[in-house]
Order: sequence, then C-alpha cells, then structure tokens
Amino acid sequence: MKKIRSIFLNTKRTFGNVLYIFRITNQASPMFFWLQIPYVITGVVAPIIASLFTKYLLNELAGSMHLKKLLFWASCIVLSTAGIALIRKLIEAKISMCELFVNHQIDSMICEKTTSMDYSYIENKEIQENITLAKNGLRNMGGVLTYVKNFSDIVQAILTITSIAVIFFNINIIVPLLIVVVQLLGIYFKKKQNESSFKFNNENDRLNLIYSYTWFLSHDERAARDSRVYDLKPLYRKKIGNFLEESYRINRAASRTDFFYTFIQSFCRHTYMLVAYLLFALQAILSPETFTIGDLSMAISLARQFDSAVEGIIQGCLQSVYNGKYIELFRDFLDMPNQMARNDTEALPNSNHSYNFIFENVSFKYPGCDEYALRHVNCEIKAGQKTALVGENGSGKSTFIKLLCRLYDPTEGRILLNGKDIKMYSYEEYLDIFSVVFQDYDVVPFSVRENVNISSNPEKQDSKVWDALSKVGMKDAIASLSKQDLTYVLSKFNSEGINFSGGEKQKLAIARALYKNAPVMILDEPTAALDPRSEYEIYQMFRNNVKDKTAILISHRLSSCRMCDNILVFQNGELIQMGNHNSLLKTGGLYAELWKAQAENYVFETT
Repeated sequence: MKKIRSIFLNTKRTFGNVLYIFRITNQASPMFFWLQIPYVITGVVAPIIASLFTKYLLNELAGSMHLKKLLFWASCIVLSTAGIALIRKLIEAKISMCELFVNHQIDSMICEKTTSMDYSYIENKEIQENITLAKNGLRNMGGVLTYVKNFSDIVQAILTITSIAVIFFNINIIVPLLIVVVQLLGIYFKKKQNESSFKFNNENDRLNLIYSYTWFLSHDERAARDSRVYDLKPLYRKKIGNFLEESYRINRAASRTDFFYTFIQSFCRHTYMLVAYLLFALQAILSPETFTIGDLSMAISLARQFDSAVEGIIQGCLQSVYNGKYIELFRDFLDMPNQMARNDTEALPNSNHSYNFIFENVSFKYPGCDEYALRHVNCEIKAGQKTALVGENGSGKSTFIKLLCRLYDPTEGRILLNGKDIKMYSYEEYLDIFSVVFQDYDVVPFSVRENVNISSNPEKQDSKVWDALSKVGMKDAIASLSKQDLTYVLSKFNSEGINFSGGEKQKLAIARALYKNAPVMILDEPTAALDPRSEYEIYQMFRNNVKDKTAILISHRLSSCRMCDNILVFQNGELIQMGNHNSLLKTGGLYAELWKAQAENYVFETT
C-alpha cells in the first residue's frame, strides 16, 4: 500500500512539475511548446518509414531485381530520410532560437527573486546553500528545457511503441512483449542509479561552495594583497588540496556505482536482443514464403526501435522523477515567502517628509543565533534631528540601522513610524524614505553615472548626477576623464574602466545617497576610508545637505557627534546613554571615556 501511495505521489509531483515548467516556457516563448509537436511526429515517422522502404527494397533485391523498382525504393529511402532530416533540422534551429527566450526568462526569474527576497535570507547560510543547490541542480540536469524535451521524448516513445506494436501484431508479438518485460525489470536498477547520482551531485555541489569561495580568495583583487603580504599560498593550497581529495573520493565512488548499474542494464539488454534475433531467424527458416529477407530486416530494425522506445519511456519517467527533485528545489527557491511584505497594507503617512521613529522595548537576535544583538532598546528619533550612534565594535549600532531600515524585523518589541508599527506600511514605500551608506558599502562595476543614479537607461544625461558628484567633491575629477561620468568603475566589464581608490568609491556611495534625496539619510562610518581633508569635506557636506532631513550618523570619530542634536550610546547590545555632546560629557560614563581617550590619542599623535 505504501509503495502504491509512493508511486501515486511521485506521479502527481511529476505532472505538477511538468505543468509548472510548461507554463513558464509558454510564457517566455509559446512557439517553443508548439514546435515540439511536429518535432515529435517526425521523430516517430522517420525510422518507421525507413524500415518499411528498406523492406521493399530488400524484397526486390531477393526477387525479380527490377531496376526501376529498385531505383524507386532506393529513392524513397533517400528522399524520405533526407526530407524528414531537413524538416527536423529546421525545427531544431527554430527551437534553439526559442530556447534563448526561455533561458532568459529563467535567468530573469532567478535574478528577480534573488534581488527582491528578504534580506534575512541573504545572511542565512542554510538558505543560501539551498539557493546555490537549486541553481546548480538546474545546471546538473541540463537546464529547465531538458525537462520539456524529456517529456517530448516520452510522448515520442509512446507513439513509436504504439505504431510498431500494430506492425508487430502481424509479425511476432512475442518479441515486443519480451522487450517490455525485461525493460520493466531494469527499472529497479535505473532508479537506484538515479538516486545514487542525485546523492553524489548534492555532495559535490556542497564541496563546490567551499572550493569556489577558496578559489575566489586566491585571485580576488582585495584578497590578493593579504595573500602576498602574509604568504597565504600554502593555506590556499592546503584547502584546495583537501577539496580535491574529497572530490576525488566522491567521484570515484560515483563512477564505480554508475559502472555497476550500467553494466547490469547493458547485459540484460543485449541478452534479450539476442533472444529476439534468434526468434526472427527461426521464423525466417520455418516460414520463408511469408517471412522474407525484407521482413527479417524490418523486424530487426523495428525491434531495435521498439526496444529504444520502451527504454526511452522508462528512462524518461525515471529521469522526470529524478530531475523533478531539482525542479522542486528551484520552485521552493522561487516560492520562498517574503515575510517583510506580509502585512504592508497601508501607504506611508502624508506628513510632508516629517517622519518620527520610536523604538519600543526592541530586542533582536539574528536567525540561528542564541544571543541577542540588541536588548530592550527604547529611544526616539525625532523628525528633522541629527542623531549619532556611538559605541565600540559589535555594540549593536549597525543592527539598530538594519532594524530601522527594516532589513530585519525585531525579535521582540516594535518600531513605530508616526505612531504606527512600521510592519503595517508598504514595504517598498517604507524603504523609499531612506538614503543609506552602509559601512560595507558597494559599488557596481558599471559607469559612474549608473553607480550614482542606479538607472536602467545609462545613456540618458542626468544633471542631478553631476550635482551629487559636486557635493562629495568628485565633480572636477570625473569631468577630467575622457568619458566623464560614463567612465566605468573598476575594469571587470570594461578594459577602459578605472580602479578608483577606496575613498573615491566611498564618495560615490555617498553621492548615490545624496542623489536619491530621501527624507531620512543614514551614514554608517562615512569617512572610514578618507584622508583628513576629505573627511572634513564630507562632514561639511553632511552638515550642509541634511539641514531639512532626519539624519543618522554612525562614527567612531566622536568629533563628528558635536554637530548632532542627539547621541545614542550602545554597549553590548544595550542603549546605555542618550543626550547631546555637552550633556553626555557632564554626565560621564562610556561616552565621556571614549571622548577622553580619543582626545588624548590625538594630542599624543600631534606632539
């Protein structure tokens, strides 16, 4: 009963996957689906016609050997074979063109999901591993289109079996029955072979995750500096060597297992084909008048086709179940729910960009972690005020920003925007009110203009880009370049690209935030890579360009906090002090200690 239920569930899942993939391919290229019909029909008809015409040609050779008839049947064989082959080539060429659209659709779906999924998925190792396995799974099975082609091959095999069975009914029905029985016995071995292959591929994919990252470290331009200074070559060599040893072990075991099952299936197949040939030979000997040499040739040819078709159905069905596991990984990846957009039923309040945030007893711990990154945070960020976050590394400042920007939701407590829980607002609209320069900011290897305005139309002139570049002090430097703001940042995609310095990249990231011109601006360590003059310019820019905005500044340089209206001091995930610069100095505590330590270091360095 369990076995029947298992077969039923596998069949249901397989058809569900087939319908799912057909829907995707039909959306991307309806012609791709319809072209499968003539392709299947020609695949069925071609070998059967060739076998029939060959039968008549051989009978003529063994009989009267009439020249015109010989030429006629020979011409029929050549013209039918060549004609159908030409038609199939034309269909294949058209299918290949359609495949481009389908593959583009699949890549777009993956890209869309990857860029729109909750941020928590990005930082979750287990989910990232599953995503990689899903992508690699599609590659292992030859892509989504392989699933469609596999189904087409099954249909073609069914039609071939039906056609040949009708012909064999008048020849020797025992042979096709024998083929079916023995092929069905081979299902068990093929099923075990597929299960083994899926297991080995998964193990290899997990190893490749480690290998790919180690390989990336060995040649990444940033990691290359540490590699040379600290001589990391032996370490990389050891890590890669360990991977190769483990990979060799897995692939050796996979090869042995695959050889065992392939040998058994091949032995069975050749054994029953030998029996089939002996039956045909016996029939030709016993009934030479009704079973001619042409009939013998056609019977052997059709038997081989029948055998291939039965094997094709069995292999196709097993392959559909096997590949269905990869399809299900892919579907699970695309179906991962975005929790952040679950309750976004309200539009942002029409408050003339006056946004007031309140943290109410907010605690948070990252997924998979037992310890809290933030505990019982209560504070208010008033509209139009400049707020600084201060604390030692790991004190919770960046986590506070992630929660404010709703990259994560609090584990406990809530965050209010103008009196309402931020979970109630449209997620996209909520994100739109922030311009953020994160500590681990990123620039993309496209043009300066694209890095600033993040536009899908990079060739369009944009005066606001130059305005943002001017505010961060890069206008003159970019204007002096031959391609100006169309100059590529980095040389990964363009040989004429420029590898900007760390400080210049940081300025571009800040220019991007200024270009967005959101009502709330957040700078997380904005001057970490800048020289003193550039640091002074950035803070002056910050002061001049956020006058009418709510601004939040994270900085270890406490001199920058003097321009802020409010300072939040964090320690070990807790908010321990609040106030302005002067009041916190008078109160004492961690802020005063940090200020005194920085002042003493500065005096020491300048004497």
